[in-house]
Amino acid sequence: MATIKDIAKAAGVSIATVSRVINDLGGYSEVTYQKAKAVSKELNYTKNSLARSLVRKRSQTIGVIMPTVPTSFSNPIIDGIEEVAEQLNFDVIISHTGSASKYILQKIIRMNEFKVDGLIIISSQLSQVETAYLEKNDIKTILVSTMVPDSDLPYIKVDDYSAMYAITNYLISIGHRRIGLAGPNLQDKVAGQPRFAGYKKALIDAGIKFQDEWIQTGVFDFTSGRKAVRNYLKDAIDISCICCVSDECALGAISEAAANNIIIPKELSITGYDGTSLAKMVSPTLTTIKQPFFQMGIQSCSELIACINDGKVMKSQLLNFSLELGQTTKEKRG
Repeated sequence: MATIKDIAKAAGVSIATVSRVINDLGGYSEVTYQKAKAVSKELNYTKNSLARSLVRKRSQTIGVIMPTVPTSFSNPIIDGIEEVAEQLNFDVIISHTGSASKYILQKIIRMNEFKVDGLIIISSQLSQVETAYLEKNDIKTILVSTMVPDSDLPYIKVDDYSAMYAITNYLISIGHRRIGLAGPNLQDKVAGQPRFAGYKKALIDAGIKFQDEWIQTGVFDFTSGRKAVRNYLKDAIDISCICCVSDECALGAISEAAANNIIIPKELSITGYDGTSLAKMVSPTLTTIKQPFFQMGIQSCSELIACINDGKVMKSQLLNFSLELGQTTKEKRG
């Protein structure tokens, strides 16, 4: 196996120069660069990433921790992360925490043992235990589509309160007054509580008296949507539309409505939240809040690598959401 010493001898340059060329450190002419690269290719040289990381005291690796989810919302986030990582010569390790972030502390500890240079944690709830571990071990971390209240951990997400207010207000603007909310986990301070609060405030601002029976709690998933529709029907709760807290939940609601011969949107309007690929794949297409997941991945990875490479302080960012109109909502008259 060829070494940088072999390349230096064949190219007629110093070992230090070859090392700088291979590691893109600069300080050489274009002629020298092309010559060293040509010789390394001719000798089939393979860079020893482990040795390089020992010299730099960095692994050039980012850890990504995310919950196990059956839907596609995380895919564009990962795409964005990997696009930036590839451009900046970083590798990415992905680990799943199980449902409801069950194994998140174990995964954080494991990533630290792998000596990753930093962490991106997606849509997972962190307790004081995990937060304390990250701080104690000085692990550079940025959160995506989540946050830790009363913590300095930087995050990139949308304003869930404002987004749910916007889609509820849209339903009100097309004539709906009896609006259900399906699937929120009201113990979840990051997404569940803000989305419920935005929904409720939109009703209050429109002069609509909020009713407890309109709320069907859950865990943001397909089953939560199905159960919500079953409960509305079982208890004969009079609503004209259902505001779901995720696209997956909305698909569950649509599925249960179809099972009961309810025509969407003629007899019941339904909205989602996330703007995943599922929103366009379902028929009728889903009216939903679109989150900029790909941009979240781009931004989080860019911020983290800038922190790793240059010591730049990462800052929390709220990205813009948009209301994406589909075919599951209809004007309510009378």
